[in-house]
Amino acid sequence: MMKWTCEDAKRAYRAKPHEVEPSCESDYDPIIDSIGAPVIKVSDDEYQGDTRILFQGAIGFGHLIIGWGSCSGCDALQACESWQEIADLRNRLDDAVIWLPQDQMLAWFRNHDWGGDWSANDEKTIEYRKACELLLSHGCQYVGLI
Repeated sequence: MMKWTCEDAKRAYRAKPHEVEPSCESDYDPIIDSIGAPVIKVSDDEYQGDTRILFQGAIGFGHLIIGWGSCSGCDALQACESWQEIADLRNRLDDAVIWLPQDQMLAWFRNHDWGGDWSANDEKTIEYRKACELLLSHGCQYVGLI
């Protein structure tokens, strides 16, 4: 995937020409959409939490979990003070995506040590895992979570 510049960040967030500093609150959607086509996206319904995304791309499927919060002290996007910082954040998230062919991604979901993840028993994480395994094992085009 191509790396973002500050100009890419401005375009993605539809910045006005006079906007020097970003004001995108905690809207990760432009970043997510720039990484790939999300086929499953499950987010917590709280003031802080995680968004879990399964992307579909030319080389297979990509998995990413983004943690977010309610203030600049606990949310990386809200902490960004420049368009370049947003571009850098997007590039770090892009680099964090695990991309694998469908059969290998299914095996990854089934064999990953979810118990070692801090949100392993979280209701939304379990929902996400089940939806991903269903899609990856049956090739479903839609599982109702995006």
